[in-house]
Amino acid sequence: MSEGILKKLFREHKLQKRVTIESAGTDAIPGKNTNNFTKEVCKEHGIDVSQHRSRQLTKSMLEEATLVICLAENHHEVIHRAYPEFRMKVVLLKELGRSQPPKNLSVADPIGAPKKQYAACFKEIERELKRIFPFLEQRVRTSQAVDF
Repeated sequence: MSEGILKKLFREHKLQKRVTIESAGTDAIPGKNTNNFTKEVCKEHGIDVSQHRSRQLTKSMLEEATLVICLAENHHEVIHRAYPEFRMKVVLLKELGRSQPPKNLSVADPIGAPKKQYAACFKEIERELKRIFPFLEQRVRTSQAVDF
């Protein structure tokens, strides 16, 4: 969902050619199709994720990335422990750009929940990405290319 939402935001601002956005998991099963509820909720918002396949995060992805945005604290911690050399470019979505982050820093994973939980998750991710988008947009506009 987050990859699709962020790509849509950059497309709406005509910056999609200046940024690469890819999602990957810290415990992903590579090549797995997107969940049906995720597809449905994204489609309702004009985002097609039907061709998306899961990927496992790798060291080379971290090397190439300018910024890595984690949705959950446990993912953030796993990356920091496994790859401490990339600590400065790995951030939590809900912390980014805030002097006082919320108490709950993780976006709840809706896996196994009813569709309404996927819709709520989508809204939360969308709200947070729109909140930080001015920061991301500024970084993209002031650099040659950016990989998230």
